[in-house]
Amino acid sequence: MKDQDIQNLLKRFQEGECTPDEEEQLKLWYNSENSLSDWTQETDENLIELELKNRIDAQIDHFTVALKHPWYKFAAAAILLCVLGVGLYFYKEQKEVKLHPDQCVTADIEPGNNKAILTLADGSKISLTDARNGQIASESGITITKSADGQLVYTINPADADLIKSAGGASRDQMAYNTISTPAGGQHQINLPDGTRVWLNSESSLKFPVSFSDPKEREVHLRGEAYFEVSENKSKPFRVLSKDQVVEVLGTHFNVMAYLNEKALETTLLEGKVSVQAGNSEVVITQGQQVRLREGQIRVVKDADVDGVVAWKNNLFQFDNTEIDQVMRQIERWYDVDIEYQNGIPDVHFTGVVPRDLKVSIILKAMEQTSQVKFKIEGRKITVIKNKNKN
Repeated sequence: MKDQDIQNLLKRFQEGECTPDEEEQLKLWYNSENSLSDWTQETDENLIELELKNRIDAQIDHFTVALKHPWYKFAAAAILLCVLGVGLYFYKEQKEVKLHPDQCVTADIEPGNNKAILTLADGSKISLTDARNGQIASESGITITKSADGQLVYTINPADADLIKSAGGASRDQMAYNTISTPAGGQHQINLPDGTRVWLNSESSLKFPVSFSDPKEREVHLRGEAYFEVSENKSKPFRVLSKDQVVEVLGTHFNVMAYLNEKALETTLLEGKVSVQAGNSEVVITQGQQVRLREGQIRVVKDADVDGVVAWKNNLFQFDNTEIDQVMRQIERWYDVDIEYQNGIPDVHFTGVVPRDLKVSIILKAMEQTSQVKFKIEGRKITVIKNKNKN
């Protein structure tokens, strides 16, 4: 099979678009490239796992350019490990723990997908999950379209450009607003009227003006988590209002995590410069830095785990010594489940990279093998149980 064919298949697989026949082609390619015929049952398991990891790294490195960004290496590695029959890896205290292929088939709770509700200025609601591709609404000189890949796109109608321009002096109270909301187990992408692109995570909402007619600024309201690629306009700053803070930019890429049930608000900058205001405090951060707001106090992290922060946008769970309750909150939102703890929250941390398109049992089984916890699934409830017999 040609390199370009493999690159295309890996990309399709990461996007969940591979057919069963294509998955079989990937398996055959992987087995031919990574024959384990020279390993016997007596071969030391640690050596086998190390060699597997080295071979996988070498193969994925070959496709880093095709996959556009270095963190795709980890996504592709996790995909190959689990689905192509090698295993799924989490890391605990520098020890690799392998989830064997026969444990990767339990069906229980499916992962989330693209779904959201759009609320128009007149209060009417449109299910973006059910809406057909093409134009779905038109208001205030703006055409709202659902694209073939599910994105929501706002486009200024040239015929109504004068109408939008005449609204330049409108007050905030007079402007028309839309709100896009994602449920638990949902996510969505939207292109705002000013050209800004927004990725909305599960259990989140974004309220925004239909035409951004305010002459001084562009202002949106966020609940939950979103990744922004702001269209540059030096004369009109872009402001994101969320719980207890305001983020202001001219044009840049950043992530805001403002869930009410998280311990802190986090604003992480991937490109450019942003100002974060909270109460009487204001800080400016640059690329690779993060602002954490907790109990009214601002702290700047100068070397933030940027890849981990935006992993959700790239269809990954990525943990780095992450506390179990934070891990389970992510699982709760993405799989639309309730989490309960039997006998309190264990003092357990996880490190690993896992695709978000796996059934929940696969992730939970891997976590069980790396810590002193077990999980019980009942309907849409997951109970976390301390495992006293695990060392």
